[in-house]
Amino acid sequence: MALMALPRQDVALTFPVLGAVTWTDTWGAPRGGGRTHIGQDLPAEKMRPLVAARDGVWYGSALNGSGIRCEDGVSLNYYHLNNDSPGTDDGLGGDEYSMAPGVWAGVPVRAGQFVAYLGDSGNAEETVSHLHFELWLKDLGVVNAFSALTSARRLECSEHYPERPEFVPLHEDEIRWDGEVREVNPEKGYVKIDLGGTVDSAGVAAGISRFTRRYLKYSDCELVPKVGDFCLVIGKIPEVGKGMSPKAMLVLRNRYAP
Repeated sequence: MALMALPRQDVALTFPVLGAVTWTDTWGAPRGGGRTHIGQDLPAEKMRPLVAARDGVWYGSALNGSGIRCEDGVSLNYYHLNNDSPGTDDGLGGDEYSMAPGVWAGVPVRAGQFVAYLGDSGNAEETVSHLHFELWLKDLGVVNAFSALTSARRLECSEHYPERPEFVPLHEDEIRWDGEVREVNPEKGYVKIDLGGTVDSAGVAAGISRFTRRYLKYSDCELVPKVGDFCLVIGKIPEVGKGMSPKAMLVLRNRYAP
């Protein structure tokens, strides 16, 4: 395979890993079995949030090979998503510790949006946790993303693009949580959700900078969601460490629906 250099101005990207990343150009470096490296490795700790580098549609559900397809023929491959429970190397992380709330194959995403967590799945188990990032161009194939990544827009916090922005006006003491249900536990009285972003009473949307989990009071849910529901929940801003009593909830889609 001929390895191509990419002129800096060709593809505008948002850097796919939030926060500071120290990395070098590893394009073309030798790999085991006589392979040649056809991407850029971006190291960070497990569970560092990853964001969409461009607008497009998320494809794939594999930990070790998913990404974004864009309308202009550009494809972005994301390898080595997290597959572990936090603080372990157990391989038992599941969707809640690999993919962003509401993101799975076929879901449109926008540049800067939280899409997944960085990890060490696949052959990264033998090295350090990192995102292996590939840039593919229509009619050219895979190209060196070094220049595009070097000049990419950098983010400390993901950007949140609320779906259904008109859903129920908020009062001054209220907040909207956009997240995915991870557990429904009537015995313990809670619904566990992981956040993709929030919207405040002024309509200002905010993303996340790290893994962010919240709880709803099960007894106050007129609509009890299911695991895998990506939903919009509005309620009064709860006290720190307390669950929210939902005033309104809208389920948009479910990760596990047929």
